[in-house]
Amino acid sequence: MTWMNLAVGIIGSEDDSRSLVFFGVLAIGIVGAFIAGVPASWNGACYGRNGSSHFSVAVAALIGGHSTVVLTGSFVGAWFLSAWLFPRAAKDQTGAQLTG
Repeated sequence: MTWMNLAVGIIGSEDDSRSLVFFGVLAIGIVGAFIAGVPASWNGACYGRNGSSHFSVAVAALIGGHSTVVLTGSFVGAWFLSAWLFPRAAKDQTGAQLTG
């Protein structure tokens, strides 16, 4: 997402300052990971917040007349898939430590 945004811009061209809002989505994830201390069980909540913020940015862009539905939809889907998978991975890892 970062390289794409810098190269051609997600909203408008690479010179359009509205595309900078996507860096805010990444900042939310980075800050969330540091606050959570990066345990896998808490990363799910961080990725869920990223998915929600990315979805909000996509809706704002759509309201502003820029169609980024397919592109941002794939990113939102990836955030929510990660949010769903991380707690399961933490549970599987905890179960493996208890049995092994």
